[in-house]
Amino acid sequence: MKKVWNDNFIIRLRKVKNKDKKEWLRLRKKLWPKCSLQKYNHEMSRIISNKFMSAFLAIGPERKVIGFVEVSVHPHAEGCNTKNVGYIEGLYIDTDFRRFSIGKKLVQTAERWAISKGCKEMASDCVLNNKISLKFHLVLGYKITKKLIHFKKLLKS
Repeated sequence: MKKVWNDNFIIRLRKVKNKDKKEWLRLRKKLWPKCSLQKYNHEMSRIISNKFMSAFLAIGPERKVIGFVEVSVHPHAEGCNTKNVGYIEGLYIDTDFRRFSIGKKLVQTAERWAISKGCKEMASDCVLNNKISLKFHLVLGYKITKKLIHFKKLLKS
């Protein structure tokens, strides 16, 4: 467990454990509110058991889980030049704890994890209208590699 000092409180960062699923799920529901409980549970079990996936928690005052980052290794990623790229799958910080550099510390933890897996590059994504995520990525030194719009059409049989 790594301690991160803040002027207001101490944050502890650590790898997620099975016992954390309830609080981790609470935050995942805030980030991805339309996901089914079955899908949440499947993904969380997969992250815990897969050596090429991980999640790290930020533990705040009164041992409350206040944030998480999920990371994995992708065979490749848009705009990257190497194989086996570290990838930030999701990041969420409780609203009361934003702007204390907790997200930055979680991303740095994810980057160190990716380096330990042999990754030379780190990638991520956000939807076009998520200005907060875009600014966050840019502040941390990430560069835009491509903007993409997805389309769909329901087919009539």
